Amino acid sequence: MCEVAREVIAVTDASKFGRKSFCMIRDAGGIDTLITDSRIPDNYLQALTAMGVKVIIADRDD
Repeated sequence: MCEVAREVIAVTDASKFGRKSFCMIRDAGGIDTLITDSRIPDNYLQALTAMGVKVIIADRDD
């Protein structure tokens, strides 16, 4: 699905960052937009932004 999508949007809460998983659906650089909460660790936010991923913090008003 990701290969044929016009845009790849991932939605996850901040508790998923820094965890290892037994499977991976997509590399972070292959995501266009990430929607998460404000507890995302700053180092992940900076790295994702540097990769060109648009990060939307869902529980902020800005």
